[in-house]
Amino acid sequence: MRSEKVKCSLGLTLFVVLVAPQLVAQDRSGANREQTHYIVKALSTLGGTQSVGEAITERGWISGAANLEDDTTQHAALWRDLRITDLGTLGGPSSRVVGGVKNNHGLVAGGSETANPDPLGETVCTTFVFGFSGQPLICLGFVWQDGVMTALPTLGGNNGFAFGGVNNRGQIAGFAENSAQDPACPSPQVLDFEAVVWGPRSGQIQELPPYAGDTVGVAQEINDHGQAVGATGLCSALSTQIQHAVLWQDGSAIDLGNLGSQRFNWAITINERGQVAGAAGVTGDATWHAFFWNNGVMRDLGVLAGDVMSQSNGMNNKGQVVGTSCVDVQFSNCHAFIWQNGVMTDLNDLIPHNSSLQLFIANDINDRGEIAGAAIDLVTGAGPGFVAFPCDEMHQDLEGCETWR
Repeated sequence: MRSEKVKCSLGLTLFVVLVAPQLVAQDRSGANREQTHYIVKALSTLGGTQSVGEAITERGWISGAANLEDDTTQHAALWRDLRITDLGTLGGPSSRVVGGVKNNHGLVAGGSETANPDPLGETVCTTFVFGFSGQPLICLGFVWQDGVMTALPTLGGNNGFAFGGVNNRGQIAGFAENSAQDPACPSPQVLDFEAVVWGPRSGQIQELPPYAGDTVGVAQEINDHGQAVGATGLCSALSTQIQHAVLWQDGSAIDLGNLGSQRFNWAITINERGQVAGAAGVTGDATWHAFFWNNGVMRDLGVLAGDVMSQSNGMNNKGQVVGTSCVDVQFSNCHAFIWQNGVMTDLNDLIPHNSSLQLFIANDINDRGEIAGAAIDLVTGAGPGFVAFPCDEMHQDLEGCETWR
């Protein structure tokens, strides 16, 4: 289950997985009293010990995944008013939501294992996202609404995955395999895959071209203007981690650049203003930093003190960015952060000092400033997802905010 990170395609490891992370308690004594503070609520599970909040809409709906009682399988989950709904699977053992579900009309998208063996022996769900069974089962993107999960089509191949990017027009971002067998793909991957947008009509699929010279791609998120972001590269990049962070606009892929390295480049989130955030390789080819891209300029957001790696996972229309910063690229000892007004701040410095939760990754933030992510309970050792509510004028009546008044 998702317990240290999620492997996104082309080799870049993104998000958090439902498995026990390696964390230590952080000193929060340096909290800046002038900044907005938060109260934190843990997200329930489906009987297991771990869950993760991946996306939060303007309605406050949180989507992600939660472990079942055996803690070996996970299901895509939706929390409304902190009450969990099991979204089920497409017949296989596990499913999950990964990425920014921005649809405010009840559409949720993700990926699921099916009960059908993959004829080529591929393990696409496990190859691209930690937390799946590892069995050679066909993996498909899904859309869920009003209690019904529906499989999404491919480009002629066997597998696909919706990375949760659902806009208010009903368009869904992800990738789908075509029928081209590519000898450059590392085993067990056999087929090439391309970035796609499904919808808005049922069964509709549009292929997004890779950047010039690349052969495969993944779309991560899409805004209401139809601008999509993600990454493209060679299928061999699944092992060598060479790729381009791209923006798809007007039918073409635009390279957003990098921070000094051709490795680890991935555009993860886009807002309605066309601003993009993600992860980009830095000089030396050994690690990556969170970035913020606006009007053709990529800005390095740096890392929290003592860390070497960071990545942006979510962003709202105010340009607030959330993500994670870690002491190494293995996602050990990570801290959730918020970046705003040019400053990256550890979210653990902005929650009550007596909280048992260590926030280790922030995955999304809505325009109300509410943040979803994953944590570890330092008392029980469980790994719940979380939602953090800012103690501002919009949330001033929330229980617990009196701590910061």
